[in-house]
Amino acid sequence: MTDPSETPMPAPPAPAAPRWRASALDAVALLLLAGLALWLRWPALSTEGFHNEDAAGITYNADLLLRGLVPYLDDLEWKAPGSFYLSALVWSVFGRSIVALQ
Repeated sequence: MTDPSETPMPAPPAPAAPRWRASALDAVALLLLAGLALWLRWPALSTEGFHNEDAAGITYNADLLLRGLVPYLDDLEWKAPGSFYLSALVWSVFGRSIVALQ
């Protein structure tokens, strides 16, 4: 039989990182992500107009939606329907302008 005083004690658990550090890392990650998004969109924001080859079809179908018509039934445009609905939603909230869509 072994003496209980001879068995090694388990190591204490490592202390957890402070909560503020996790929050600070989340804030830094969010700022980096927002900065990356702004950097990627900057050419469209810094020039006049809406520089997107698909913009005409998307905005036309958004206009159809706001007039009560149905994409793919009342017009033939091979874009994802989510872009039509998103543009129509933006226009219904902020008014019909290219600036609102940018």
